[in-house]
Amino acid sequence: MIARNTLSGFGVRGLLFLSVLVLTPYLFRQLGPAGFGTWSVLFTFVTVASLTEHGLALAVVKLVAEERGRGHDPGRIIGAAVILMGALGLLAALLLVLGGIALDGLAADGDERAFTLAMLLLAVGVALRAPLAAYAAVLKGCQRYDLANLENAFLTVAFTVGAVAAIELGGDIVGLALAQAVALLAAGALAALLLARAEPGLRLLPRLSDGRAVRSIVGFGSYTLLADSMGFVAARMDVVVIAAIRSAAAAAPFAAAVKLQSGIQSLVLPWVNLLLPMQAEMWARGRRQEVADRLVLATRIAAQITIPAVLALSLFATDLVRLWLGPEAPAVTALIVVLLLTIQIAMLSTAPAETVLIAVGRVRAVAALSLGGGLANLLLSVVLVWKIGVVGAALGTLLTTAALSWVRLPLAADAVGLPLRRLLARGLGVAVLSSVPAVALMVALRLALEPGTSRLLAGIGVGVAAAGAVAARQLGLRRLRAGASLLRGLGRGVQIAPRLGTGSR
Repeated sequence: MIARNTLSGFGVRGLLFLSVLVLTPYLFRQLGPAGFGTWSVLFTFVTVASLTEHGLALAVVKLVAEERGRGHDPGRIIGAAVILMGALGLLAALLLVLGGIALDGLAADGDERAFTLAMLLLAVGVALRAPLAAYAAVLKGCQRYDLANLENAFLTVAFTVGAVAAIELGGDIVGLALAQAVALLAAGALAALLLARAEPGLRLLPRLSDGRAVRSIVGFGSYTLLADSMGFVAARMDVVVIAAIRSAAAAAPFAAAVKLQSGIQSLVLPWVNLLLPMQAEMWARGRRQEVADRLVLATRIAAQITIPAVLALSLFATDLVRLWLGPEAPAVTALIVVLLLTIQIAMLSTAPAETVLIAVGRVRAVAALSLGGGLANLLLSVVLVWKIGVVGAALGTLLTTAALSWVRLPLAADAVGLPLRRLLARGLGVAVLSSVPAVALMVALRLALEPGTSRLLAGIGVGVAAAGAVAARQLGLRRLRAGASLLRGLGRGVQIAPRLGTGSR
């Protein structure tokens, strides 16, 4: 089960990154900088609206996992989650409608009417998907990430195919919005179907009869929603800031550079996301030391993957941008790529700490940290974009949200009773030292070879090979055989609870 969940997570993240690699330059060229910038603003708004889904979903994942860990039927959590997420979806849809009418000035000249119509279509998609998204969260709480990942893969493929079809048939941003709305609805329906087939004993009908379940979801979910929303402000709202202060066309290179983050995230997040239900179950069973041990292990692996991967793309960012977006991409794009990827070192290395904080119930600390970082990032980005241009948005995120991310480590160590020195030494310290050989080789190649695709491929290839060799040497052949799967180390001893609730839905 654990291996299947992880492999499917890597698969769906890889599929998303492949879609980004293909679709981003395609849309950039077909729509032009102005059209691509306008679509990026629209996509940002629909992602903001989807925060209502992701914020409450984290609470649902944790609460369902705890119920199963205690041997209880999670049906009351499921019924309340469907109603609550549906209500928030309607609120998000209303905000999209209002934004489409009032914020059309963010669109490029001549795209104002299309912007409004596209926002209306996206509002319909968000409203219809929201209650169905609760079932995807329940799949994760039941540790069926393989099925939740299947739904995500379907969403990625459906939108990619729909987007290309819309453009080839002569459509514009309105066609892209229709493709996104249809994909959102279809993926939500698939999640409900997959849950009904995977867990036929669970009661899935929406209901608010259990006040305690409602209070649990709203109480915990309000903090996870706040944490998610502020994290998003730090990561994506900069596109809107640039469009508002400069123009939609000026936001295009930044929006394209943001897409590359998904490639780095795909190496870490698929297995880090699995920690939430696992750690929540272990914590509910009183297995505190195991939670602490897995925090150290996960932090080390996340950092050891992220550091060389980020530096590989950053060292050859100019070659990468030229190959990916073509010569028409502004020269500042490469610098933006470097800054945004550097941010991922802080975000991903501390991602296991945030997941553990949520799993053990310290979500208020996560929310407070996200709120402070998000607001500081937004304010600083506005100032820097106004003063120095597009690159100011990336600098704002680096100096605020990325810097504050490191605070997650002492918070998580304290939450699980782990000495911070041990987490820093065995988690981060070992990862940094292990990355030195790969980084040294990539720097040498960058200095020795002429700029171009050959240097890009050689540098990344050598860096990946060196990082892999160091990791294999650290594990050793015997340990590779005994525990080749990372997730056996992360999830060892976590038993999947039997199917509960044999009553009718």
